[in-house]
Formats: sequence, C-alpha cells, structure tokens
Amino acid sequence: QSANDAATAIAEYIGGSVEGFVLMMNEEAEKLGMTNTVFQTPHGLPPSAGQADDLTTSRDMATLGRALLSEFPELTALTGKIDGDFRNGTFKLHNHNNLLRHYDGCDGIKTGFHNGAGFCITASAVRNNIRMITSVMGCNSIKSRTEEASRLLSQGFAQYRLVKLIDDGAPVNQMVPVIKGKKKEVMPVAAKRVTGVVRISNADKVEQIKELCSELKAPVVKDTPCGQIRFLVNGHEVGRVDAVVREDIPKATLTERFWNLF
Repeated sequence: QSANDAATAIAEYIGGSVEGFVLMMNEEAEKLGMTNTVFQTPHGLPPSAGQADDLTTSRDMATLGRALLSEFPELTALTGKIDGDFRNGTFKLHNHNNLLRHYDGCDGIKTGFHNGAGFCITASAVRNNIRMITSVMGCNSIKSRTEEASRLLSQGFAQYRLVKLIDDGAPVNQMVPVIKGKKKEVMPVAAKRVTGVVRISNADKVEQIKELCSELKAPVVKDTPCGQIRFLVNGHEVGRVDAVVREDIPKATLTERFWNLF
C-alpha cells in the first residue's frame, strides 16, 4: 500500500534515473540538517543483493516530517485520512496509522515496516495551535508503535506551550539614523505578531536579538524593512520577525538638513 512502484516511477521522471533521484534526495537531506541519513533508494524497501541499506534516525525523520509539513501543509488532507476510495469507489485503502483513530489531533504522517527496521512511524498532531512531530523506529508491533508515538506526542504537549514573542507594531527600542531625511532617526517596529513554541520551564527565558540596519537613506517609504528581530531560548531560535519602518520619511530640503545639524 505504500506505492513503492510509484516512488520508483517518480524518481525516474524527476531525477532521470533512480540513481539520479537518490542523489537529489541525499543533497536535500544534507540541506535540511539530516546528518545521520544516507538514502540508497526512493522507497526504503529492504536492499537487494549487493545493495546497501537506507540509513536514518528518528531525529532525522522528524526533521524531514517538519520540513514536509512546513512547505506543503495541505498534505495533511491526505495523510490525515483514515481511509480512502480509489478506482471510482471500487477499491478502498485503510491507513495503517492507528493514531488517526485513537489520538486526538493526529493528522499524519507516515508508517513503515520491514524486518530490519521494525515497525516505524513519523507522526504529527495539532492541539491548541501547537504542532508536535515525533518519530519512532524499531518497534516490535503495530500496537507498541502506536503506544510509543502516542506517549511521545503527549509528553511534548505537556511540556511545551505557545507563547507570544512580540506584537504587531511593537517598537524594537532602538533608533536607526536616517540620512538626509526630515527626521534624523526612526524607531523600527515588528512587522507582525509572532508566537513561538517554548518549553514551559523556559517561558521566561526568551532572549530578543536585534539585527537592525546601520542606517536608512531618505526618502524612506512606509513598511521599508530595516533588519530583523530573532528570539532565542538557550541559544536555540524559536522565532523571528522583520523590523520595518511604519511611516514615510521624505527627503529633507537643504535648509532642513542644515537645521538638523543642531
């Protein structure tokens, strides 16, 4: 039911060959920071004679799951389906992800099994506007896979919460000089409201890092970007937002520029 033949067909179409597509897979894995992953096939089936194993870790699969849903959030309309009709309703497939039936908020992502890897899943669930992703490998049954993934998701929801990092329009409390403008300097603001998922015990430890431009040159148009604000917890980024100027600043006349010197 995993449509491994379709995976091979897609690999040949996009990559020119299975080997070409696998090269693309490994390049993308490296970009995503999947440091312990080496793909050998587009489908993950057990290796044929003389072929090396696909190798990965639970962390890397969770990283891949996060990247997948960040770029293609509409996929949960498919990964979250308990069953589906095919061939004009003459053929029905049932999703092997039992979390969809038993875990509130679950909407994917993918199960897997072969003898070497055991029962595996990369699972996703949303509760209270927080998405948790977990990955479990090496389980000895579908039941234990479901139970372990459920335990990890629940642990995540219990330990993290969504916090407001900054409001839309909040000043960054740092002035930026405006060269040849009617105003000598301006206060940038946050371009939008930003929230982040933070461990509850670290909710009061969010650090704000301002990376603003050194100066602006008039004329300045409203909503001109002027750097960004990053939010860190123990050195780990939990959010970021553009800093913008929320006003027009015309270019000063020669007389105005003269008086601005004083």
